[in-house]
Amino acid sequence: PFFANLPSEIHSSMYPDVLHQLLQGVIKHLISWIKQILGQKELDLCFQRQPPAHGTQKYENGFPDFSRLTGKEVKDIFRILPGAICGSKVLQDKGENGLCVMKATCALADFYYFATFPVHSDQTLPLMRKALLMFHKNKKGFINLGNPFCIPKLHSLVHYIWAIVEAGALPGFDTQLSERLHSIMAKNPFRSSSGRLDTATKEMALWVERQEAMSTFQSIV
Repeated sequence: PFFANLPSEIHSSMYPDVLHQLLQGVIKHLISWIKQILGQKELDLCFQRQPPAHGTQKYENGFPDFSRLTGKEVKDIFRILPGAICGSKVLQDKGENGLCVMKATCALADFYYFATFPVHSDQTLPLMRKALLMFHKNKKGFINLGNPFCIPKLHSLVHYIWAIVEAGALPGFDTQLSERLHSIMAKNPFRSSSGRLDTATKEMALWVERQEAMSTFQSIV
């Protein structure tokens, strides 16, 4: 590789990205595997059966369209997915493999929520590693049920604990921090502009300056 002869270990400067490696990576693959195992009809029933609860999305029309999901939408789905599939009769009928799928899903959920902790301790990191080992122990359920279990981003999970010890909690390196500014600093200003090619950029810049001035004023009032 191009970095073989570099005088530094370039990989040590690359920290995990929860949005693209977990939410849009491993977790999105996991959800697609479960969809293949259960089928659309059964997955719809699993999501429709979930009772309303604070902080969770209610899916009255069943499982949403999976072709284009944002990180937030994947997060909303994954929040209720372990509980939804554990009550599935189709998955229970898969026997040992179905049980492995349930355990692997719950283990990955544990790993994800540990990874997004804003603060860690000597107790949380071993639990995070335990969850990852539990996922790898039970991933055979997906393989035995015929899923193409091959994703490069899966290996990246082994570096999460090292990254936390080395540089701190992962939310500080999450690209969601910068991507959320796309709506605030680009989409909203463009909607407020004339949309004309020759003036829109200046109008957007002026809009952002005024919003920042109002935010600064509100913070001291």
